Amino acid sequence: MFVDTTVPDRELKKEINDLVGKPFSLMKMFKIGAIGSHRMIVSEYSDKFREVLTRSTDLNYCNLELRPKGVIVHLSKDRSRHSWIIPYYKLALFDSKTFSIHADGQYLRIQRDRYWKMNKKFHRKLLLLKEEVMSYK
Repeated sequence: MFVDTTVPDRELKKEINDLVGKPFSLMKMFKIGAIGSHRMIVSEYSDKFREVLTRSTDLNYCNLELRPKGVIVHLSKDRSRHSWIIPYYKLALFDSKTFSIHADGQYLRIQRDRYWKMNKKFHRKLLLLKEEVMSYK
């Protein structure tokens, strides 16, 4: 699900929480550590994101937010914010020359630069959470 979250409303918040779970509690955050990534530079993207990410010639940034049943990819451009909500069972991650996130036939490729290196620990945590959730199914 790809939605405009610049001005969130109750219905949208409920729909997101139903799909990927409510945000982690304070105690759980202390236990697992950071639940949000540093910003990362998006180098390539599928057609679904073209309208949002081609508004200006600036670099495109994204960051990830962990949820109990999925992940939210936040894309900020100009003064708007869009979010790609992905349940773990749809999430596919590929780590090669670029780091890429895939779901529902769409993708974002992220540059492997200093931002990516800062997020290495976060990516491992994401994979562990996904594995943990998927093993219960």
